[in-house]
Order: sequence, then C-alpha cells, then structure tokens
Amino acid sequence: MKPIIRKIPTPDYDSQPMRRSATLGWPASILPEGPIPIHSAFGRPKPTTSWSYTSPFIEIFIAMATFAHHSTTLLLALIATVFVLSTRAASVELTVTATIPTPIIGDAIFEDITTPAPIIGDAIFENITNVTISRHLQAAYPPDGFQQEMLDAVNKERTSRGLSKLCMNTKLQNAAQGHSNDMAEHNYMSHTGSDGSKMSQRIKAAGYDRTACGENVAAGHTSVEEVMTAWMASKRHRENILRPKFTMFGCGYAYSESSTYKHYWTQNFGTSKTEKCS
Repeated sequence: MKPIIRKIPTPDYDSQPMRRSATLGWPASILPEGPIPIHSAFGRPKPTTSWSYTSPFIEIFIAMATFAHHSTTLLLALIATVFVLSTRAASVELTVTATIPTPIIGDAIFEDITTPAPIIGDAIFENITNVTISRHLQAAYPPDGFQQEMLDAVNKERTSRGLSKLCMNTKLQNAAQGHSNDMAEHNYMSHTGSDGSKMSQRIKAAGYDRTACGENVAAGHTSVEEVMTAWMASKRHRENILRPKFTMFGCGYAYSESSTYKHYWTQNFGTSKTEKCS
C-alpha cells in the first residue's frame, strides 16, 4: 500500500483545545466529546506547521473502529494505538532521560604483618607521698651487663648539659628490673603493673626511701643506644633523664620471645636523704 501524506497545521493549544475527533481523525460519533490536553501531559509543542505521516493501516484501524465502538476492549486498544501515532504527527517530542550513576572506586586498604614498632610509655615524676605497698618485687638481672651501659648513656646526656652524674642504687635497680619482668611476662607496657601497682609503690616496695622519684618505660627497642635515642626524643622522658633533682638511678630489661614487643625496658630515678649509692 502507498502511504497517504497529508499536511496539517499544528493546533493552537493555548487558545483552542483539541477535540478528540479532530486530533485522532476519528468519526465524532464514536468518541466522547471533550478536549485532549496533550501539552499538559507531554510538554507544549512549538507552534509550527508539521508534516504528518499516516499509514493506510491507520485508515483501516479507523474503519474498524467504526464497527467496533460497541466493543469496549477493542475500542480502547485502537484508541491507544492511534493516539500514539497521532501524537507523533502533531510533532510532540517525548524525551526519556536515563540517569547513569557516576563511577566510583572504593577505599584502598593495605595490611602488613610485621613486628610492631618500638614504643615508649609516658614519663612520670613524683614527689614523696603516702603510699600503700602492694607487693615486693624481686630482681632478676640478665647476665649481659646492660646496667652500666645504660647508666653511662644517661650520665653522658647529663654532663653534656652541665648536670651532675647519677649513681647506681641497688634498690632502684630491683624496682626497675621487677617491672620489666612483669611487662615481659604479661605482655604489656605501662607504668601500672599487672597487679595495679604504681611506680612509687614499686620503688617503696623495693625498700628505697625516696623524697622524689621518676620512671621511664619502653618496649620493642633492641639495645641501650636505641632506647636511649627514643627517650631523648620525647620531651617528658628527656626531662626525667635530665632532671637536676635526681641523684640515683636504676634500670631494668627483660626479654620474652612469646610477647608482642619482646624487649621491655624500665628506668627508675630517685632522690633520697637516707639512701646511698650502691
């Protein structure tokens, strides 16, 4: 069949609504009267003259509709079909917009299973107070002679700044060594012992009669030089090492292969009116 080409003017949607029979080209007798507000549903078309392409099949549908207007189902199907085609003929443009999400990437994660980096605890300093003795700590010196090396390192820092040297005190040594043993055994690093004891309690429990005391702790460092470098780089630890008031010193070191940091260090500093270097 040869298509039928007809030129029709676009209706003026603002001044005169389209009638269903005029829009669809159907006999008015088979359609209810009333305007079809096409522009309200599909957007107002630009007033212009357009070319309408109507297939002979549409003419056939219209003819069939004439005889089928008593059948509601068939009539509605034909109305829907012709309405879509006539909408195109009236130059009404339908636009479908699909929203595509912007591509994203998730966070990158990385995990490295390595030996924890060495750490140092807070430095603490305390003048004499009334304390309760919670336990008596026993010394367990490792046989590597690190105590003298540590004392020499401390005195080197002090004398380079015009401060007096510290002397070794066995009671401070016992308190420091006992705390290092406790940290290694219970796999922690803190100024608070596994039983809740504080620095001053441990020092007094070791028998040291103090008027002032201080403590530095660290874990993970493998040598005196390494741990001293870390302490001197920390303001509060450095203050303990260089505190003019201190006169005596003790240190402890313990090693535990099964613990997190393996190496555990303690420095105890003290001032006393009755204690002597030993």
